[in-house]
Amino acid sequence: MMWYERPGGLGSSGSPALHILDERYARGEIDAQEYKRRRADLLSR
Repeated sequence: MMWYERPGGLGSSGSPALHILDERYARGEIDAQEYKRRRADLLSR
């Protein structure tokens, strides 16, 4: 298995909260629906 990360993270835009959210989604702790909901909430702030 190979792992790589795009510059700037997995779409985290430099935000620590978005980076944590990306990591939780990648680990399978939250599903796609929850990821999208939380990401939209964070981006709207």
